[in-house]
Amino acid sequence: MLLSPKKVKFIKQHSRKDDTKTLQKLGNFNYGYFAMYAEESGKICAKQIEAIRLVLRRSLKRQAKIWIKLYVHSSFTKKPNETRLGKGKGNVKYWNSIIQPGKLLLEIKGCNPDIAMQTLDKVKHKLSIKAMVRSKYSRWIL
Repeated sequence: MLLSPKKVKFIKQHSRKDDTKTLQKLGNFNYGYFAMYAEESGKICAKQIEAIRLVLRRSLKRQAKIWIKLYVHSSFTKKPNETRLGKGKGNVKYWNSIIQPGKLLLEIKGCNPDIAMQTLDKVKHKLSIKAMVRSKYSRWIL
């Protein structure tokens, strides 16, 4: 089931400009030994978060503990095709999360480092933004 907020004050939001900010200071690890950070700004929709969760679950099986730090909080609306202009804003098509550079995306703990790195490499391909992987015990791992 795709992610969506249980309750929001206003369902339809104003569209935002994409902020192309420079890389922020990376946050600290809270739980895991391996983490993935965003390198650029962008949007990640609920389908991508679900695809990430499935890849992590299938490749790590039950060997590792996973913390996904992404949550959808912004709605995207779209009017149906071949509709005339006017009559208000369209219905919510999907929910997405707005990502800034340096945001912690997910953490992994309790598995073999080689398997963790292979899994996080698979996860990178599911994202629509560039991401970097970092280990708690070494410097940058790309």
